[in-house]
Amino acid sequence: MVELKEPKILKVYKGVRSASIDFFPILGEIVDVKKSLEKYPYIIHGSKVPPNLLIRKKSIYIINGLGSRGFVLAPFVSKLLVDFILNKKELPKKIENSRLFYKWARREGANL
Repeated sequence: MVELKEPKILKVYKGVRSASIDFFPILGEIVDVKKSLEKYPYIIHGSKVPPNLLIRKKSIYIINGLGSRGFVLAPFVSKLLVDFILNKKELPKKIENSRLFYKWARREGANL
């Protein structure tokens, strides 16, 4: 356990049984869509940029898409996120949130 000294929760979003399109959890630092597409506009045409080069919103993280397995997966993915934030360990590519960004950018990115 990590002791947090006076954490501030700025906003909470919630929904019913959220699940991703591929049914894997979504985890990691949020991609700054606008800045990433400004820097790499060719993403909307299907080109991929290595995930580590995408521009992120610093200190804004997500754990989502656990669906009906949330009770079982939440402790595990929480540990992965803590290790990512505090110990700079890499997240597994199968659950890192940018994996869904590229498909979304091809579909919706031109409309921004």
